[in-house]
Order: sequence, then structure tokens, then C-alpha cells
Amino acid sequence: MATIKELAKKAGVSPSTASIVVNGKAKQRKISPKTVQRVLEVAKEIGYTPNLSARVLRGAESNRYRIALYMTTDFRLTMMVRFLKGLQNHIRDQKIPVEFAVITYENGELHEVVTPSVLLQYHGTIVCNANQEDLDYLDKNDFSIPIVLYNRFLEKYSTVNIDNYRIGEFAAKHILRNKRDRVLLLDQESHFPGLEHRILGFEEYLEKNGIQFKQILTNNKHQSGYDIVRDLHKTEGLPDFIFSLSDTAALGSIRYLYQNNINVPQDVEVMAIGTIESEFHESSILPLSTIDVPIDEMAKECLNLVIHHLEDPFAKLQTILVPVEFHHRETTTNNDFI
Repeated sequence: MATIKELAKKAGVSPSTASIVVNGKAKQRKISPKTVQRVLEVAKEIGYTPNLSARVLRGAESNRYRIALYMTTDFRLTMMVRFLKGLQNHIRDQKIPVEFAVITYENGELHEVVTPSVLLQYHGTIVCNANQEDLDYLDKNDFSIPIVLYNRFLEKYSTVNIDNYRIGEFAAKHILRNKRDRVLLLDQESHFPGLEHRILGFEEYLEKNGIQFKQILTNNKHQSGYDIVRDLHKTEGLPDFIFSLSDTAALGSIRYLYQNNINVPQDVEVMAIGTIESEFHESSILPLSTIDVPIDEMAKECLNLVIHHLEDPFAKLQTILVPVEFHHRETTTNNDFI
């Protein structure tokens, strides 16, 4: 394995300068961007990686990996319960020597909490729910520890994803098979690239088959779904199929339909993308049919990827696609399979 002295010699700098750069302190020490770029390029070329054990916080167990888990502070924190449970179960079952620090951030402000100096405290990182601004920040920077992205794509990082386009396409195929033609898409406020692909898969398949749909924005809350369906019922009439990007909003729409004696699924079918615990879908007034995002399994694969890169610093980047499942319940008319 390459040493700091070899790196310094090949980059044409002193060992102390090379050490400052690879440990993320170049800005504080006012080292020029040109020197930083040269040192990082040489480090990548010769396969230099800093000593991970030196990064463990004072007092932490030296035989444990410390992993930073970054999560947004928006409505998706509730679905992150499933992510944490997936991690916990995998660590317990496989007896993985790891401890986590959960760090919250607001979309667009990842740069405030993911910095070279902060990352010196950890061996690896998992970043969840980054928006485009956050992804741009990660894309233009190089960090000295492994970073794995949850449900996001960037070429320079390993990622764990689902086939978001196929999710939207699946819902659209169901609509076509069941000959529905008054379609409502319940959109959600916070968009990210994967969500855009779900909408695109839905839209392109329907348009290809001559079916139009109405798209209304929700705030991802139960009451929002209730109010939207109520207002449509009073004005232009009910849809015969509701596809909701938010399972919480979908549960609200079901409550309205039930209270007003609308036959579900005969007159109106409801399908949603499932992110919260399945017990909430199953215990609804009418159990909700969902295309379930396998958050627990994705969490496990994120951890596996971080450990993989720690154990083999020269391992190639990977993109893992985790299969999704359709859970047919009482709000759709037949049991399809993805």
C-alpha cells in the first residue's frame, strides 16, 4: 500500500502538505486549489488511502467501524424508521462490528454537515434523501472515505436504488388492463430524481396508450388526500383510479371514499407507493394496495457496500438495484405482479 511519503514525492510536495490535503484541511491551511487537485489526482493514481484507524474518535472502540448516516429533516424522517430497523436487524443478524451516528440535515444544506473535517470522525458514510443541490455538491467534491447513496445515482459513488421508472409504468399498466380512463395522480411536494422517474414511467406509458390523467399536488399528509378527493367529488366528479406517490395521502383519500359510500375498488381503485410501515396500509379502513419500497433491504445493502469499500479500498463502484414488490389489498381489483 502506498505511503504518505510516496504520495508527497510523486506530487512534488512535502509530506506535511500531502497529509493536510488528504485529511481535508487544505482550505484551513490555505493550500492552493491547484496543489490540492494535484495531490488528490496522484493519491487516486497510486491508490493511496489514509489510515482509517486514526480516524476513530477518541474513546471509541478501535475494532468497530464508525458510520455516519445522514437523513433529511422533512416528512421522510418517518420512513427512515424502516431504514434504521433494517440496519439494526442486519447488524444483529450478521454480528457486524459497526456503530452509527445519525445526523440530520435539511435539503440543500448537505454541504454544511458533510465536510472533509467532519468526515475525519468516521470510517464511512451513508447519505439518504439528497436533493439535486446536495447531489451537485457531492459530485464536485472528493472525499477520503467511502460514501454510499441511498436511492440516488451519481457516477462517482456506489449507490443502492430501485427501478423507479418501472414503478410508475407498473401502475399505468394496471390502469390499462382494468380499462380505467379517469385517472388521478396524487403528486407530492418534495421531488427528487427517483420520484421524477416514477412520474415519467407512469406518464409515458399512459400517453403511449392514449390515456390522459389529472395531476394534483399533495403535502404528503392524510388530510391532503382526503380534501383533494372531496373537492373533486363536489366539482368535476371522482376519478376511477387514484395513483398516489404518497401512501399517507392515499390513506386520506380512502377515508373520504369510505365515508361517502363509494365502492372501492369497483368504482374507484386506489394504489400508492408504500414507504411507511406496512401495518398502516393493512389496518386502514380499507387495506391499501401498495408498490412497496424495500427500505429495510436497501438499508442492509447500503451497509454492505460501505463495509465492502472499507475492506477493499480499491474495489470498483457499484450500483445495486433492489427489487420492489406489489402488495395487493382491498383497494385494487386484481393481484398483479411486478
